[in-house]
Amino acid sequence: MRYLIIFVCLLSFMSVAIGQKTMSFHYLQTIPDAAFNDNLHHNPSGLSVEHLLSPFKNKNVQIGAAVSVSMYQNENHEGIVQLNDKSNAYVSTNEDDCFYTYQAVFRYNFLAPNNIIRPYVQGQFGGATFFSTLTMNEGYEDVMDNKTTNHGTTWIGGWGGGIAVKICESLYLDTNLLYNYAGSTNYRNSPDSNAAAQYRVDLRNYQQSSKVNHFAFRLGMNIVF
Repeated sequence: MRYLIIFVCLLSFMSVAIGQKTMSFHYLQTIPDAAFNDNLHHNPSGLSVEHLLSPFKNKNVQIGAAVSVSMYQNENHEGIVQLNDKSNAYVSTNEDDCFYTYQAVFRYNFLAPNNIIRPYVQGQFGGATFFSTLTMNEGYEDVMDNKTTNHGTTWIGGWGGGIAVKICESLYLDTNLLYNYAGSTNYRNSPDSNAAAQYRVDLRNYQQSSKVNHFAFRLGMNIVF
């Protein structure tokens, strides 16, 4: 997976060195599929940033990189828990469960850059990493612990299509729907019912493992340079 990160970083560098064509910012709504959907109780949502450039003679062809982060759970809980030293304490906790993706992107636009409407298809390939951040306070005051744990990383790749609508000379409204196939990885989830605070003290509890296939719906803006 290290090589995928290096590859995406190189593509981002090319966007600056060769001449960046498009910078995109999207709201991202993820729709989990199959076992991934069965194991999550909330659909992830987040933000996506994308670099695209047109280094070829055919300006309808673009390559670049996309990075996104999505949160599928943000929960607060409080209760009496047993700490690592076997003592009991009344704690309040906040937990964020998230994943980020980093992908190389290949896009083909069906119409030339000067058209008002530009439909396109694209493919993407890279990786996804799942992580959780836990903040634990004794009562409501003193911070006892603040930590982030990575659960797993896997490959992720897919395809999809979208449409960009020109608003002005350098700004497009952009929406697309992508499907990402993926390998299996670990990720954290809470029980479907109200649980004691105890399970939040250790982020290794309540681990799920499955393929993380999903649809990704994105809506945002393209800034063209």
